[in-house]
Amino acid sequence: MGVRSHATLLRNMEQPDLSIRKEWSPWDLFDLHTSIECGNSVAEIATFLMRTETEVREKAAELGLKLAQ
Repeated sequence: MGVRSHATLLRNMEQPDLSIRKEWSPWDLFDLHTSIECGNSVAEIATFLMRTETEVREKAAELGLKLAQ
C-alpha cells in the first residue's frame, strides 16, 4: 500500500462518515450506555461509535443518559 493510500485509509478511520445518519442498533445503544458509564468523553464515544458528537449528545438526551462533563 502506498503512502498516499495509507494516509487516506487512516484519515477515513479517524472521521465518521458524516453524510449518513444511520439507525442506532442494539449494539450501538449498548456501547453508548457502557461508554457513558465508564466516563468516556463525548468525543471518545463519537469516535468509537463512528458518529458525530451531536448524534451522541442527541441520543443520550433522548435516552435520559447523563454525559461526562
